[in-house]
Amino acid sequence: MNYYSYCQIKGTLLVLSDSDSKLNIDGEDRGNVLANILLEISLNAGEHLLKFISNEIEKEQIVTVEKEQQKIVQIAFKAIPTTILEVASEEFKTRGMKHVQDWRTQNPGKKYTTYPTFHYVFDKNDHILIDLNLNNSVYACTLSVNKYPENTPVYTEKMISGLKDFKLKLTEKGIYKFTIVSDSYHDGKGTIKISRIPEKTENKSFTSNVLKIHTLATEVIKIPEIIQIKSKILLPILLPKNTVEWFCKYAFYDAKTENSKSEFKLATELSLLITNQTVANEKTASSITAEQLSKMKGNAIGQLYVLDKPNATLFESKQAKFEYIQLSETNSLAGNIKTLGKDNKTFFLGFENPSPKSPLFATIEITAITTTEKFEISK
Repeated sequence: MNYYSYCQIKGTLLVLSDSDSKLNIDGEDRGNVLANILLEISLNAGEHLLKFISNEIEKEQIVTVEKEQQKIVQIAFKAIPTTILEVASEEFKTRGMKHVQDWRTQNPGKKYTTYPTFHYVFDKNDHILIDLNLNNSVYACTLSVNKYPENTPVYTEKMISGLKDFKLKLTEKGIYKFTIVSDSYHDGKGTIKISRIPEKTENKSFTSNVLKIHTLATEVIKIPEIIQIKSKILLPILLPKNTVEWFCKYAFYDAKTENSKSEFKLATELSLLITNQTVANEKTASSITAEQLSKMKGNAIGQLYVLDKPNATLFESKQAKFEYIQLSETNSLAGNIKTLGKDNKTFFLGFENPSPKSPLFATIEITAITTTEKFEISK
């Protein structure tokens, strides 16, 4: 079998050995590989034969390098400890490439990230064992292992139909992220079992559990800052990803005033109130209330409604009956409204002038509260 590749398109080989060794690729001496130090080699795309020699012990491996992709190869000369500790056994479902392509068509410019992902902590020099079982013989996937949060690649393999007792050595203590991406057209499901083999028996009590934390952040929603209201007017509000709630600070005036907006500091107020706040999950609202926020001083009476799409249509067509999600105070000059939000859902603000013959202007600021998921090592 000829292991040489004549393709001129390059890929990258990342080599890691647990012992000092000499490396030969396709019959050509490539120098020394130092123990536990990642060596990066540029190779032509294609199939290559790797030979490692350490203390007169030879190990060979055939690898396929893909164009403009990284391939990680780990070689173990030292005996692997035999204490096997189960870390987790997880069931997962993946959406097929058809679903992902349809989503990207409907969301141009956005990155699809809804893949099965698992996070675990491992100790320095742990060996991990991976069993991956897929439910369909024609179903294939890509498995990636990355250091978290740096996202440094540790292992990636495409178009795999399963793994049994696959061994991987980790040289650093920390959190590692396991991601499964479908390489099939249709949806699929499977199970992944992960175990660890500690380098030393005294490290058996090491816990691989991670602590998931949801922190809060503010995001200002871009909208027209000053709105003229002759009778009724609608303003769509598209919430950013991971929104749990959003706030609207408003004031009504009998004339257009440019100075009033500079006094609105909604985002600043909310940022101070959420400092060091965490929530139980990505759908839990904060403890902030609208009453905690400062109130502007308007000089005219108006009405403000928070509406969903069906009722926004009724409101705009001047129907007498419609349902609202939130409502400003009666005969309101100014105030604040808090509304629970949903990812990428469009809400509407309905502004109404109770005296259409009199001029009415609204100055508003809208800020969303979003959650960010992060993982920490349990203490």
